[in-house]
Amino acid sequence: TLPGPVFPSGNSEHSDLTVLQNHICSKILSFSTFANHYFSCLLQICYAINLGKEIIAVQKDPEALAQLMLSIPLTNDGKYVLLNDQPDDNDGNPSEHRGAESEA
Repeated sequence: TLPGPVFPSGNSEHSDLTVLQNHICSKILSFSTFANHYFSCLLQICYAINLGKEIIAVQKDPEALAQLMLSIPLTNDGKYVLLNDQPDDNDGNPSEHRGAESEA
């Protein structure tokens, strides 16, 4: 958490108000960053769940399964990328990331 507001020692009549306003803006920014990170994680989880549903749907069709597996991004050492360990503001699809891996 962020530290509480530090009030300046000056005797300006508006100094307390300015510090309080900066403190509130800091809290809003902190919450916004947290919410963005949380939303990005949720998108990645939804992507992984949908991918699992797609795999189940095509598992009896070898050609469709092969096409699906080819569409999943790989790490440099050939493992499937399912979740990103450094979420950002993308759509949760790991195709633009290199992150957590699966031996799928």
